[in-house]
Amino acid sequence: MRRLLGLVLLLATWTANISWTGSATSGTFPNGPVAVWGYLLEGESGYGGADQGYPLRVGAATWTAVAARDDLTCAIQTGDSLYCWGDNADGRVGVSSANNMVPVPTVASGAYASMSVGGKAVCAIVKTAATLSCWGTNTSGQLGLGDTTSRATPTSLGATTWNSVSAGAEFACGVHKADDTLWCWGNNTSGQLGLGSTTTQTSPVQVGAATWSRVTAGADFACGMRKTDSTLWCWGSNANGRLGIGSTTTQTSPVQVGAAAWTTVTAGHESACGIRDGGKLFCWGRNGSGQLGVGDTTDRTAPEQVGSATTWTSVRPGRGHTCALRSTTETWCWGSSASGQLGNGDTATRTTPKEIVGVTGWTGLASGTAHGCGLRTGGILMCWGDNDHGQLGLELKNRTASFNPRTGAGPFTVLTAGGSFVCGLRAGHTLWCWGANNRGQIGAGDVIYRFAATQVAGSWAQVSAGWDHTCGVTTTGAGYCWGRDNNGRGGSGVFQPPTNENIMAPLLIAGGHIWSRMGLSAFNSCGIRTDQSLWCWGSPNNGALGDGVTYASTYTRQTTPVQTVPHAATWSTVSGGDYYHCGLRTDATLWCWGLNDKGQIGSGSAIAANPTPLQIAGSWRDMSTGYDHACAIKTDRTLWCWGENTSGELGRGATSTSGASPGQVGTDTDWDTVTAGRAFTCARKTDSTVWCWGINTEGQLGITASLTVRTSPAQVAGVTASAIFAQNFTQTIYAFL
Repeated sequence: MRRLLGLVLLLATWTANISWTGSATSGTFPNGPVAVWGYLLEGESGYGGADQGYPLRVGAATWTAVAARDDLTCAIQTGDSLYCWGDNADGRVGVSSANNMVPVPTVASGAYASMSVGGKAVCAIVKTAATLSCWGTNTSGQLGLGDTTSRATPTSLGATTWNSVSAGAEFACGVHKADDTLWCWGNNTSGQLGLGSTTTQTSPVQVGAATWSRVTAGADFACGMRKTDSTLWCWGSNANGRLGIGSTTTQTSPVQVGAAAWTTVTAGHESACGIRDGGKLFCWGRNGSGQLGVGDTTDRTAPEQVGSATTWTSVRPGRGHTCALRSTTETWCWGSSASGQLGNGDTATRTTPKEIVGVTGWTGLASGTAHGCGLRTGGILMCWGDNDHGQLGLELKNRTASFNPRTGAGPFTVLTAGGSFVCGLRAGHTLWCWGANNRGQIGAGDVIYRFAATQVAGSWAQVSAGWDHTCGVTTTGAGYCWGRDNNGRGGSGVFQPPTNENIMAPLLIAGGHIWSRMGLSAFNSCGIRTDQSLWCWGSPNNGALGDGVTYASTYTRQTTPVQTVPHAATWSTVSGGDYYHCGLRTDATLWCWGLNDKGQIGSGSAIAANPTPLQIAGSWRDMSTGYDHACAIKTDRTLWCWGENTSGELGRGATSTSGASPGQVGTDTDWDTVTAGRAFTCARKTDSTVWCWGINTEGQLGITASLTVRTSPAQVAGVTASAIFAQNFTQTIYAFL
């Protein structure tokens, strides 16, 4: 999956006029929308990262047609200009450049009436002249130009006029405008050209003498509808029964599929679907992912009806999934959803149709290998699913979308971000999580990634996320943890063996403690009880527990909470990074402990680690721990940072190996809150402006014009925030506007 850059505006309604609480990766927020930018890989934005589990609008333009196959999408914009985006191998986008993540007009595009995206090429019909142009890979002659030379720009096939064209994996077929005859060209190793042979053709060759109203090309087979009686005929490879003729025998010439008349038919990669009998939907061929929609994963060699609905109007099979449109303008999808291509916010495979909820008014559809696109009333184009090559056409810095209906949750009062996942509390004490779930950190009882917010059972008062584990406090003060627990960070008192180290649902923390809040580091957990004492558990390495004990190197886990020293201290907040923690006491003093190889505990010395909290001089109002650096704001509103600085994350105007003692960031005295991420820092001033510095390879500074390191605070243009926080284990920043 691609790492995506830029700013995402999630226009949510956030509740609770509560001031920022000073936690590194979580907080409570006032009303307003939230902006997210930086590294968005596993769905932590609420929409998926590179992959998108819900339909999102492609730009602000309006469109009249869309087509997709494999990792490429093309569409015709209002005004008839043709745009393509996604995988650009051999110039299939129509320009000589790398992959394009946003729609790019084809060179000298002119005006187009229709187009078809093949596995490695694109063909389009010019609007006025009705001539045909093709471009992309041509190793099998699939461009129809009489040779095998690939083209990076649209190239005309001559003066012949065409009604329609359909491009397959390495071949294409089209219907002549003058006489409705069918012509095919390209790879013919499976007889997919319908010529009665398996000889490849680099120029169009006529298929029999019949007239045709429609042709559709799959991976290595094709189907067409005869003009005279709308009967269906298919030819080419018949593996898995994709020709629908009741067998698996390859056919090099068109063979009739039953005796019925069809309204429409579309070939997918290795399956096909069609509509007949007044709106009934039928599918056949490969069904390993349930893409036929018939309730199982068994291949079908003849058309079988999908459900009992009689209102289907169009259908678009992909490689392992299918989407179809009903007359009531809803889109329904089924099959594999490994990349969110079913548009329902999760990755669950479905063997029967499920509606894309919350979005109606669909007028047209297109399906690629693992992504889908659709047109809605008014020419709105939306795409969803796999985005490895930018085939969704989404440029995040310009993307706006509604957070609330797509996540199925919200408004939230608290958010906390882990490695590549997010959890949030609603006003009714319900807890919701989304994003990466490979360790069960979502708390849903499984390891399925979630593109949409998924509720965690229980009534919750507070939550905190680590790298790949989560802990929370219920409304009765009980503490629970879930996710990875290879070193005791779950706190249950039970050692989880390496073969079963994932806790996939909340598990009670041992000891009968009554908790007020949690504060997690990457590989440890800490919590503050209602008596304001501080306790930690998990790996004791590098002094991360703060209990003053130097453990033997062979002791790798602490499965129950131990109290930090001194026991009489009272604490207000705690957070952590990589095997270290910092906390604010109730007397506004700041203390840090644990790993110090980068100077992250601010001791001013070269000690590698310290198991006892060390005080950082001063009176403090806010602090935040990044992965291996930390920052804090004094009560006089000056800002100070310490620890790793190879990317300028300390904001001192230069880079260095580390800063073992706190150093002031500039001379300003109007800082309000600070949040430290992984190799970058952002802070909010009293005028609500947001400033960031450090590494910017993923756009995490909110500055996409230049992805260079910033060693001093740079303002994030156009953003004023009521609160901010970063994912301190990765490179994502959230600002509540």
